[in-house]
Amino acid sequence: MTRTTITLAALLTASPAAADLCNQQWLQQASGRDVQRHVQATNADVNRVCNAYRNRPLHLALTFDGVDSDVVESLLNAGADAERANSFGDSPRALADSVAASTASARRQPRGASKPCCGRKAGRERRLRRRSS
Repeated sequence: MTRTTITLAALLTASPAAADLCNQQWLQQASGRDVQRHVQATNADVNRVCNAYRNRPLHLALTFDGVDSDVVESLLNAGADAERANSFGDSPRALADSVAASTASARRQPRGASKPCCGRKAGRERRLRRRSS
């Protein structure tokens, strides 16, 4: 089975439905400028429901891997509501906060490294006291 790569230009020219704010492949390959052009050309609703979970384009842009931050910014500039919750009660703002928090904790702690225990420093101090006494 061979995997074909579809360019953004091919997606835009294939059909108007392919250049859709709810299409994962299009969102991953789009730039912020592409989103602006699409919204202006088609008068697309940036707050429409995309699936049964009531996710909107902004939810999808925040959860799909490989979506450029300019796409998120363009959706917000086009009027996407960061406070509209999906069926799980998650708003795009809450998703962004959780992604930022997990990214920040991943940067602080190298993968596979053990977390320092709260008693590590205290244990070292006890050993030093024993040696000095």
